Amino acid sequence: MPDDLVARFRDSTLHNIFYILRQRMEEPGLVFEARGSDIVENLPVEIVDITDADNRTVTVYFHRTTKLPVRQVYWRRDPNTRERNEEVTYYSKYRDVGGGVMWPFAIERERNGEKIFQMFSDSVTINKDLTDDLFTLP
Repeated sequence: MPDDLVARFRDSTLHNIFYILRQRMEEPGLVFEARGSDIVENLPVEIVDITDADNRTVTVYFHRTTKLPVRQVYWRRDPNTRERNEEVTYYSKYRDVGGGVMWPFAIERERNGEKIFQMFSDSVTINKDLTDDLFTLP
């Protein structure tokens, strides 16, 4: 795969709220800063800025009642043009997928206001008995 595509995927993963909460919580230098309350997409939200040791910041909008993320925003520089690109991800239609885990069944991503990704799930399963060799590259 081209290096720029891999770099963009890596950058978007490091800014993903679910990846941050699952994998990066104990990372040194990770700072959570509350910015207050607002209404986004007709939902009451609490706004939180998350900044890591490399000064990467993502703004996450958590639903005030359920505490589930409904939106995340971060800025990324295009390596060729050096322009700032706004990456916005919307999460909705949360359902319990087992074991009390709530998962969004609708995910939409925009770059500079233009829709670039949309995913709708019919079903999601977690904690299946998968062996480690399934994730080993040949």
